[in-house]
Amino acid sequence: MQDWTDLRLIMVLGQRGGLAAAGRDLGVHATTVARRLAAIETRLGARLTIRSRDGRITLTDAGRILAEHAAAMETEARRAVEALGRSTARIEATVRITAVPILTDRFLAPRLGTLLAKHPGLVVELVPEARDLSLTQREADLALRLARPVTGGTQVMARRLGNLTYGVFAAPKAPRAWIGYDLSLAHLAPAAFIAAQDGTRASVVVSDANTALEAAAAGQGWAVVPTIVGAADPRLVQIRTASPPAREVWLLSHASQRGLAGIAAAADWLAGLDWGGCRAADPD
Repeated sequence: MQDWTDLRLIMVLGQRGGLAAAGRDLGVHATTVARRLAAIETRLGARLTIRSRDGRITLTDAGRILAEHAAAMETEARRAVEALGRSTARIEATVRITAVPILTDRFLAPRLGTLLAKHPGLVVELVPEARDLSLTQREADLALRLARPVTGGTQVMARRLGNLTYGVFAAPKAPRAWIGYDLSLAHLAPAAFIAAQDGTRASVVVSDANTALEAAAAGQGWAVVPTIVGAADPRLVQIRTASPPAREVWLLSHASQRGLAGIAAAADWLAGLDWGGCRAADPD
């Protein structure tokens, strides 16, 4: 592995999970990514990726080892670029932030302007993803989690940002029927809250909070969503009911990236956001 571009190709494949997406990052066609990958595997005599039936690509153990080394090299390159930027007191960096879709789409994206106005040389990539992306393999630089992290070891740094409150939201005059979550999400606090309500039934069942919010806005029933999102949607009113339990908000980063100015600026911005809620209205 004498060519940095080969290492980076493996890293980006692991991050993006597909030939086409990796090709867009690398500025080449998907067929070129496939051809280069095959050549690297032949040269090394090792299989680096696994392709599932749905076309998603994951890294083998050998591939993850190379991706982690590539990530370390990329971090050092970023340090060099930031060191140059400090001579002009300007942050030039790209920061990749991941969170569940309802937070990236409806909470973080509308508020990015304040961060970018303060640091015009900063590029922020928002990655809406329900699964936990790997910080070690640089699938993300910063990750928002809605529970205290239990994995990651000493290489992952965790910072508690506050509590994400939840509320019950509906369109005006919506029927008193719940928009529930499917069984795969039954362990989460919003789903457990709905299940505990006496005499309730779910009129619509969804697999993510974004869909629950849209169903509520369409008048299909009552949804349990983060207060900071529901309260900002003019199509909805908050219903005064028993309060759904809050969830802790944690910010995760990788220890090797400590001191990178771009990541520090984005982390401080995230920590300064208002994760609270607002007062509810009485139901009709």
